[in-house]
Amino acid sequence: MKQKIIKLTESVIVRVLVAVIVAAIMAISAKECSDPKNNKSITGKVVNHCDGSPVKGVKVGITGISNSQKTTDDEGIFEIEINGKGIVGHKLTFLHRNFKDGTKISDIDFSDNDRQNIGEFILSPKKGCDDEVINEKLITGQLLNDCDNSSIKDVKVIIDNSSTTTDEAGIFTIKVKGSNLSPKEINFSHKDFDSSSRAYNIDFRTNTIQDIGKFTLTNNGCTDCDEVTKILYNFFDENIDKKISHPYNVNTTISIDQAFELELKEELETYLKDNNVTITKNDCEVNYEIIRWIKRQDIDNYKVGTYEIPEGQKKLIDTFLDRIKQVKSKWKINFSSINCIGSADKQNIKRKGITLDRSKTNIFFPNSEPFHVYYGGCRNDIIISTLETIKLGNKGSDFVGQIIENNCELSAVRAFVMAKYIDLQLPEDISINYSAEGAIGYQDDSPENRRVRVELNFVGANDKVIIY
Repeated sequence: MKQKIIKLTESVIVRVLVAVIVAAIMAISAKECSDPKNNKSITGKVVNHCDGSPVKGVKVGITGISNSQKTTDDEGIFEIEINGKGIVGHKLTFLHRNFKDGTKISDIDFSDNDRQNIGEFILSPKKGCDDEVINEKLITGQLLNDCDNSSIKDVKVIIDNSSTTTDEAGIFTIKVKGSNLSPKEINFSHKDFDSSSRAYNIDFRTNTIQDIGKFTLTNNGCTDCDEVTKILYNFFDENIDKKISHPYNVNTTISIDQAFELELKEELETYLKDNNVTITKNDCEVNYEIIRWIKRQDIDNYKVGTYEIPEGQKKLIDTFLDRIKQVKSKWKINFSSINCIGSADKQNIKRKGITLDRSKTNIFFPNSEPFHVYYGGCRNDIIISTLETIKLGNKGSDFVGQIIENNCELSAVRAFVMAKYIDLQLPEDISINYSAEGAIGYQDDSPENRRVRVELNFVGANDKVIIY
């Protein structure tokens, strides 16, 4: 009986082991099916160290992969077809009878079938250069957080024996020495991020500053909140960059209005829906309020007769100003002035009046600072002439007393509160102005007609950015 039990137990153990092995094999097979190999086309260019000209006839191969060798064409271009999965570092070899042999390790991303350009590779002639140019050159670039695309300050940047650190905008400028067209390894380190290095081709044939672009560092702690911030920053960057980088733009306007916010709303909703993400106030207060604002869940806080700024609009303006401060060094821009234009309601204020009280603003308004509001070019409820722009702290043609008596005065107070809020956020000495537009909602008494429009004017190719 005891032997029978032992045999039965052994049989059960064997069956369990077989089941475990089968399950493991099935799991591996499932993973193989879910993560299949992809065919990938790898392309790049080989150039001459001496003059940057393309090198024809270079044999380019990938170590460990048979039949991968291809030859560069008249333009120095090569293209190799390989297959794999995930992201894999492959060693490429470059051979030419008139040039020194070269190697390069490139990360190949097999997650899709898109062609991957691995950039330029430099080969040096065996006989050297007829005209060897040795020069010092300034190199500049920018370091960004891979999680949310924010700039990273105090990143240590090392090239050869030279080192520097990034500024508040994540910008670095460093002087390096080299000859003709030469690759340089750039090393990045920061106490809060993983260290990284990148090879970049530097052209020492000229003395002009070479911008090598943006680099990202990661700390492996990215959240959904970070991803939303990245979407916001990228959206701002794209809209501003395409305006101010145009050589023929003198007066440029970016309107963050209903159309702008609708486009931003579509981008955010796509991410939130596709990734089944919910942004909560506890975990991500700023982006939570911005999302409420662009979805028009917060617009009703422009209540009739009040002069508070809805939290979502405040947070959107804060984020936009933060981004401008982060990247203005790259764009070489500085604020010249900020204008706030207020509007008012479809209502008769004269019957009751509205008390002017700093406690009714939802901004930090020190008691030591006067709550003196001026306006001009507006009578009772409507504009009668050109808007009078009043610099914060200066006087205008008309003065708002302790009781707001009409829509011109209410629109002036709304504009003043927004101007004061922006003034408290910016450390820079900037001319901040405000204007009263009166009532604009007689045909459509929508909260949209009670918004304060904010114009941000900055010097950078003489461009203007406007936030509505």
